[in-house]
Amino acid sequence: MPGSDRTGRWRLALVSGLVGCGWMGTELVSVRALAPWFGTSGGVWTRVIAVVLVAGSAGALLGARASSRGHAARTLFLALTSASAWIAISCSGLTSLAETLAPPLGTNPADASPLLSIGSLSVAVLMLALPVLLMSMTSPLLAGLGLPLGTTLAASTLGGLLALPLTAGGILNSLGPRGALTGCAILFSLAAMLLPVTGRLRMVGWILLLILIPLVHEGPDARRWTESPDGCTEAEVLALAETDYQHVHLSRVLRPDGASETRLALDEGLGEFHSLRIDGSDFTGQYYDLMGIALAESRPGARVLVLGGGAGTQEAVLRAQYGAHIESIHSLEIDPKLASFIRLFAPQRNVRDRWMAGDARRGLASSATRFDAIFLDAFAHQLALPAHLGSREFLSEVVTHLADDGVFALNVSAGNLEGPLMQAILATLQTTFDGLSIWPVKDSWSAVVLATRSVAHAVHSSTRDIGGAATAARSFRWRPAHSAARVLMDDIAPLEALSRQR
Repeated sequence: MPGSDRTGRWRLALVSGLVGCGWMGTELVSVRALAPWFGTSGGVWTRVIAVVLVAGSAGALLGARASSRGHAARTLFLALTSASAWIAISCSGLTSLAETLAPPLGTNPADASPLLSIGSLSVAVLMLALPVLLMSMTSPLLAGLGLPLGTTLAASTLGGLLALPLTAGGILNSLGPRGALTGCAILFSLAAMLLPVTGRLRMVGWILLLILIPLVHEGPDARRWTESPDGCTEAEVLALAETDYQHVHLSRVLRPDGASETRLALDEGLGEFHSLRIDGSDFTGQYYDLMGIALAESRPGARVLVLGGGAGTQEAVLRAQYGAHIESIHSLEIDPKLASFIRLFAPQRNVRDRWMAGDARRGLASSATRFDAIFLDAFAHQLALPAHLGSREFLSEVVTHLADDGVFALNVSAGNLEGPLMQAILATLQTTFDGLSIWPVKDSWSAVVLATRSVAHAVHSSTRDIGGAATAARSFRWRPAHSAARVLMDDIAPLEALSRQR
């Protein structure tokens, strides 16, 4: 083979690798780009992947037809630069588009389900359909330029593999989704510049690169909100960041009564919060206060474990309620980056309290301590517990680490106490715990569930001051009438789907 032919094939293989890397990166990062408005549920992933697959199939067919008509290099150059330009345009218009199509702040989970589906699908189509179609023309057009199909597929696959550590590591976290997507657009432009095209077309490519490079530093984005259903307004965004796990939105909020509070939202499309602190108050007026009922009848020197501790709100509220009555509070949170916000939400931590990064189930299993109260406040995909923290097997692990008279307290985001999600969780709890009571939180779709190993130790009321949330709640026992509710297991725990059913 002549040296020039070998060099040309290596260049074309590099084109395939760059496109494969950009393609995989675009698909992975797009979901994170939608997170502030639509979350990162399985439904969002499914819709993004569906758009990619449909557009990819159409692009491959279109590329095959274009290849048979000649001018493969010119056609591929125009396809790749157009895909690059469209991604840049989509990134600049993402905020306005998502704001228009996202569910209103404070929408009930059941009501939000169709809005989340339609909105996330619409944004995915507008953002991805055209560029994916254009970049999918690469393989057949490279075949038209003489690159063997096996080489094309191998180079593209290796490029896709390279995108995995890049998007899951420092690039996404440091540049944010829009910056990372712009980086993918640059890869398409670089691939186009390697094609054998005229000088005029190369000039177009250089101009596009000069436009794209400054946009790489756009950083994370966040949902804009001027007023939430409770009358609060966002006064200042304190931090926006992407971590290995999620989108982080930290802000200062003004309440209608003039007080200010700090809110931490994670992958949240509905304007909610995962950590909360009201300036000048030890309480929150939310379910965090109500969860403290679990310790109302505990003995002095209680040991507490919080699973899904966020940035320390539950820890701070419990210390305010019970002080030295609690010997120690251990909090487990999967995202280590949240440690930097603990001082904002738990500024007066006890020296015996510990905040640890790690998965709740694995951390619980590795502990040798039996706790007087275990709190579960973990969420995944916006509206439901993580599946592995809602199963019968997980509850068996909880029981082994709970004192005989201990209480297991969990916060469930469910708009309907009679709905499939709550019924499934309660039915699963009943396989392990005998005493169950539910405390709905007024003006919220949250409900605190308290579970004990025996009915004798069930928590029905409290004489302690447990903050504003408790006065708005009513307690009742759950007795399954003809429990047709499914029991959640490790093998089958469709919590996310159940949370979107009425």
